Amino acid sequence: MINLIFINWIKEKLPAGCLQFTLYNQDGKILADRLAFNRAPLEYCRVTVEADKPFYKPLEKVRLSLAVKDLSGNPVSGSFSLSVRDAGTEIHTGYHENILTDLLLSSEIRGYIAHPMQYFGTDDRSNRMKLDLLMMVQGWRRYNWQVMAGVSPFHVAHYAEEGLPVSGVVKSLLKNKVEANVDVVFWIVKDSASFHGHCKTDKKGRFHFLLPDHAAVDGEWQLALSVTSKGKPKHCRIMLDRLFSPEARSYSISDFQVKDTVIVFADTSDSLANSNVLGMIQNLPQVVIKKKQIKNEIFPDLVCNVEKDISRLMDQGKDYPGTLGEYMERNISAVNMVDTAYTYANSAICYILDGGGSVNPRKGIGASDHPIENIKTIEVYDGNLRAWIVRNIDSNYGYYPPSDPTSDFYSMRHLHDAVFQANQRLVLFIVRLYNDVLHDKYKKGMRYTFFKAFSPVREFYQVNHSNSVPGDIDFRRTLYWNPDVRTDNNGKVNVSFYNNATCRQMTINAEGINRGKCIIKE
Repeated sequence: MINLIFINWIKEKLPAGCLQFTLYNQDGKILADRLAFNRAPLEYCRVTVEADKPFYKPLEKVRLSLAVKDLSGNPVSGSFSLSVRDAGTEIHTGYHENILTDLLLSSEIRGYIAHPMQYFGTDDRSNRMKLDLLMMVQGWRRYNWQVMAGVSPFHVAHYAEEGLPVSGVVKSLLKNKVEANVDVVFWIVKDSASFHGHCKTDKKGRFHFLLPDHAAVDGEWQLALSVTSKGKPKHCRIMLDRLFSPEARSYSISDFQVKDTVIVFADTSDSLANSNVLGMIQNLPQVVIKKKQIKNEIFPDLVCNVEKDISRLMDQGKDYPGTLGEYMERNISAVNMVDTAYTYANSAICYILDGGGSVNPRKGIGASDHPIENIKTIEVYDGNLRAWIVRNIDSNYGYYPPSDPTSDFYSMRHLHDAVFQANQRLVLFIVRLYNDVLHDKYKKGMRYTFFKAFSPVREFYQVNHSNSVPGDIDFRRTLYWNPDVRTDNNGKVNVSFYNNATCRQMTINAEGINRGKCIIKE
């Protein structure tokens, strides 16, 4: 005989979004589970937008008044994010998310969801069935019930952040074994500010520092760590816990659903088709181009962030190249060793060692033998080499020619003659150095690197066209953006900004959550 047990929940008391109901025994074995979507406690707000005039001229000031009210018509005070974009130049993609769909639906299930806002429409039987099918097809399990039932131990992977952490592990240099109970000292420096700390590693060789939360720690800081045992520096690997860039991934469905900008413009009506506009067209006299403007900036063909690449290998506990030549062979596919010199795409390489205050800081040592710890970046000039030489012909740069002598440097005039007159096929490598005593070479028990703190607060760039003149150009796609627009006690707020030179229709998005109520406007 089967005993049925009925359990009732009041949906209004459950949180909105994806819910997971799991039935398991004392051993943590799952007997049954079910995903469901609860929409009961959702409340929306209405956002109305009024402009001070029906049409705006190019570069004219735009004034908008926004009012936020709940479904009962009561004003709602709070904050929300607001963006205003040029609808004519907007790039259309397959991304149709907003703060509501992302928090409650897309982040809780696997895979791509086409038009997720459709599930938040009317609360009828058809929509509820669509949601139920979505939960069963694309639902996923994020919890380990063996751990939650106490059968398996729980290991903390990431501690609750109370400030910016500096953490990692210390391992021996040769055997790669953890170094327990050794002393670790750290200090970070930026301009005139500095912080330091001291601790011992635990039995797993781990250390952990916490920067003071009250301090203004933002931007990039110089970070130094030292490891000692019984008061003496110790050969070791100091591996930091940090992530550089996300791993490579395949394209999603939404990535492929991008509407070409040319098609977007083609869909809009032609302004010249208006007969009133045709009468304003002026015929300009024919001109002859006598001189082309030289580019203000000349960009390298390739830039290698050596400090980032070497730091990643250090943090992973892997061996890293010790010299510039070893790094080029490993990280630049076009570099090969021919006889005793390196080549780039079968072309000879010239080197400039730029150490900031001194452009030739390593006289007496071959460029390819330069210690990797002293190098920040490498810039490669191949296709843009001639333009770079012309721009820097009178600079005080000195370079190593392909023969790589260790005694003399050659001037830019010499390089100019070799490329333009002798037609030598050369490639220029500009090696940017630290040029300080900290980064000269590997030091026993020391690690010098950079620490990325909080990103500095940057305000959205607001253009001021109050003094614009006919002929000024402005092709901004985003006319206004503010992540924290605050309404007054009457639920109202006014914003102002300047139009661009082409906008005829604006797309306005307002999104936010205030006291459990969602603000969605598009």
